[in-house]
Amino acid sequence: MLPEVLEKELKRSTFFYEQFVKEFNDEEKQFFMELLKRCVYIKGYPRCEELYYFCYFSTIKRRLERMNAEIRVREGLSAYLFAFGIRDVNEMVKYYENRLKMLTSKGSCNNKEPKMLKGESDA
Repeated sequence: MLPEVLEKELKRSTFFYEQFVKEFNDEEKQFFMELLKRCVYIKGYPRCEELYYFCYFSTIKRRLERMNAEIRVREGLSAYLFAFGIRDVNEMVKYYENRLKMLTSKGSCNNKEPKMLKGESDA
């Protein structure tokens, strides 16, 4: 299961936690938290705002891909909007992943870390 540290960090940030609770169902929350765990503990990404948005857009991408698999008929404007929606989300995921890779190579975040992602010692 998810280490308590990451879960506590998410709950400490009012904005991020409210967005997380409002926008995601239980399955998406689990996916988000597992991705967050992999990013921090396996990939070594820094705990910063970019990490939150990478996980957020990755979860939205997963939602869209599942919707795509379920919806069989798409015509006209709906097909156009869906295709561009997926494209835009993919671009955001790539952007934040590249930012995280860059920040990982530098060893820190250039921006102020949100409360959600501060380490235990900052509590």
